[in-house]
Amino acid sequence: EINKSIVKGTSTVLLQNDDATISALLRAGRPVKEARDYYVSGCWGVSTNQEKYDHGSYLNLLKPFEFSIHNLTDKMEKTGIFAESLDGSANFEELYQKTLRNCERLIDAKLDVTRKGGQIFHKVDRFPIFSSTLENCIENHADFTMGGGKYKDDYQLIFGLPNIIDSLLAVKTLVYD
Repeated sequence: EINKSIVKGTSTVLLQNDDATISALLRAGRPVKEARDYYVSGCWGVSTNQEKYDHGSYLNLLKPFEFSIHNLTDKMEKTGIFAESLDGSANFEELYQKTLRNCERLIDAKLDVTRKGGQIFHKVDRFPIFSSTLENCIENHADFTMGGGKYKDDYQLIFGLPNIIDSLLAVKTLVYD
């Protein structure tokens, strides 16, 4: 019954794993009652009635990997994210460490944008209707963007890691082994 719309090709249904989701929320410090009262928004973002995440902000780890493999200096200059070239790596460990540093640079750049935006967000794009649905914003008389919510956590939706792992294994096998 749950899969009828999927079989017909008319919709996509997300089947969330309660055990994994609730455990993750508990590990993040949520009380049991809140962890069990989650909902899924966007593609797969997990939220509770006390928080809001940007579920549309994806971080593509494949870009710094692509920049470093093809030495795309023009794209690096355009984005301001400079990746170490993988050319000339003496061994796989050196290539792997460069890849990690390149991914870290992208994550740091994204977090820097998030930090800077968070400092001015309440001045340019408040969430009054959304904030009215969060438990603590009303009690605190403050919009979510002004810190009215109970939690101020955020996370980055990162994709491309399995592709990088597959690529690194191929390079290790074909070049270094």
